[in-house]
Amino acid sequence: MPACGASQAGAGEAPIADRVDLAKADAFRVGRLGIHPATREIVRDDGIREVVEPRVMQVLVMLARARGAIVGRDDLTESCWDGRIVGEDAINRVISRLRRVADGIGAGSFRIETVTKVGYRLARPGDPPAAEAALAGIGRRSSRRLILAGGAAAALAGTAAAGFWLWPRREPEAGPPDEVAPLMAQAMVALRQSTVEGNNQALGLLRQVVARRPFYADGWGALALGYAYAFYGRGARDDPGVAIRARAAASRATEIDPYNPYAMAALATLLPQIGTWRQRESILRSGLPGHADNDLLLHQLGLLLAQVGRYREGAALLDRAVRVPPPTPAVLYTHIITLWGAQRLEEADQALESALALFPTHFALWFARFYTFLFTGRAAQALQFCQNLAGRPSGIPESEFDLILSLSRAMVSRRPDELDHALRASFAFAHHGSGRAENCIQHACANGRIDMAFAVADALYFGRGFDPGELRFSAEQATYNRHSDRRTYFLFLPHMAAMRADPRFAGLVEAIGLERYWRDSGIVPDFRLRPV
Repeated sequence: MPACGASQAGAGEAPIADRVDLAKADAFRVGRLGIHPATREIVRDDGIREVVEPRVMQVLVMLARARGAIVGRDDLTESCWDGRIVGEDAINRVISRLRRVADGIGAGSFRIETVTKVGYRLARPGDPPAAEAALAGIGRRSSRRLILAGGAAAALAGTAAAGFWLWPRREPEAGPPDEVAPLMAQAMVALRQSTVEGNNQALGLLRQVVARRPFYADGWGALALGYAYAFYGRGARDDPGVAIRARAAASRATEIDPYNPYAMAALATLLPQIGTWRQRESILRSGLPGHADNDLLLHQLGLLLAQVGRYREGAALLDRAVRVPPPTPAVLYTHIITLWGAQRLEEADQALESALALFPTHFALWFARFYTFLFTGRAAQALQFCQNLAGRPSGIPESEFDLILSLSRAMVSRRPDELDHALRASFAFAHHGSGRAENCIQHACANGRIDMAFAVADALYFGRGFDPGELRFSAEQATYNRHSDRRTYFLFLPHMAAMRADPRFAGLVEAIGLERYWRDSGIVPDFRLRPV
């Protein structure tokens, strides 16, 4: 079904497009811009956003649906002014406003052309200017036919949002071309490892892919995602050129395939992780139609929902992601965490056993197993698990294991002196790594030291008292976390209930921006829902 309906027409005459209903119009992209009709938001890929007037958004949607064809003034008044007679000044004001958008936040993503005595046209960079002489014969009915033909093509393509896009001149390739399929497969395995080494390997392979097949959208999209991951914290956080290359590759992917899932994931990754939850969710969801089983897209969206306390929805997405072969440690880990957060502990335990059978010493899965034991009343099992030296992951300093061994022993014995010693050590570690600070908050909360938990949270999110820095754990692991990308998902796990029950928690989530997100989005996080 197209987003706008159609009225009845006479025999041999194209139906006339009805009013543009912003509430029912799907989000779409034009160049660097994500257009969100329902909220009237225009969001650039660097996070800059602007809210426009309803009429301005209606006209933008109408012009975009035309896919480069001319839209007459009569068409605009019928679809955007409900057929009311309006003066030229009203239309001119809206067109002028759209041109300011194009010149401002648009950053060259589109331009609005006037075709004298005919109408208006939305053009992308590289489109030739409309030639009046060639187009003078195109009137109301022909422009309507072009708009509706675009809608019909979208329906035939089976992509709900396709009719709202200005399609590129060349169609995307259906799958990995034979000559690059082995390179692409190897690159995607490396990309999914969630390590600096794997990411660097993927980038090298993907550069070969796009060099050999420059019209392969997934190649460009995956390259954009690799660059975005590098800039996000896998070895290149201090190199703005990497972010520029990520956006350029994403732009190339979306020229070929407007909602390429890897490009959408890359654009969402490049935004700050704190405070941009709505924008990133919109970008990620725009990639789902036609790509509903893309594991990387589902993974990112599920993790984002966990970050804002929506574990039930996030777990449902990860349920789908883990069914997409091949299984990868990052997706399996996030699935386990979302199951735990959604209070599906039996399933989390089963998922952990299966994941560790495939990747027995992967560091993320190993620590997920340890902490699900430790924080669900099974400290003795956590201690036994950690004492198995042969099963430990490599590349982790011995001091990290010493800390969690001390903590698990104290939680087994419940001796106050042992617990004090372990928590003091955890607090000292929190001064030297954002991931260590996250762990300390959880260690303190799980053992009733709520004041310590809030003190470290103040340091982690706001730099009060001390700054844990951007390094997550050890220099050997070489993963980083910018201050604008601090993680919040652990705040909503079951063992953090005591911290959430404290009156100070409301001030914490307000200061982080989560309270405003919940309020503006009309979202109730899981921890505030009544048990069913």
